Amino acid sequence: FQDRIFNLSRNVSNRLLASINRLDNISNRLDTRIVKLKNTGIDTSSAEAKLGEARSSLSEARSNFESLPSVQQALTSDTPQASFQRIRTIFLTTRDLLKQSHTQLSETVVLLKNAPTQSTTVATTSEDVTATEAVE
Repeated sequence: FQDRIFNLSRNVSNRLLASINRLDNISNRLDTRIVKLKNTGIDTSSAEAKLGEARSSLSEARSNFESLPSVQQALTSDTPQASFQRIRTIFLTTRDLLKQSHTQLSETVVLLKNAPTQSTTVATTSEDVTATEAVE
């Protein structure tokens, strides 16, 4: 029974760590994209703020995950059920923080996709007005 719990906990730990690393990689790529768009003159302040929120959630998830006690020690302690309940709570909290970070990264992508469209729309509108005035 202890071996099953240990293996399941190890699988959950591996999945959480892989998620943390993937989301960290995505946030770095988004940061690079923001710099490129900013250099072209596009206002990326809202995307930068959302990326900051995502990184904050991700950092909190990482520190929460790193505070995870040893599963083997929890299973061999005097009160394994109570010890494992604490580990389970950390797993669930970390998972929720990763979901929150993922949502914020998705919102950052949406903000970046809309940023060029908004600046292009403004330029097109002013060109249409200029073209209409020239015809009259």
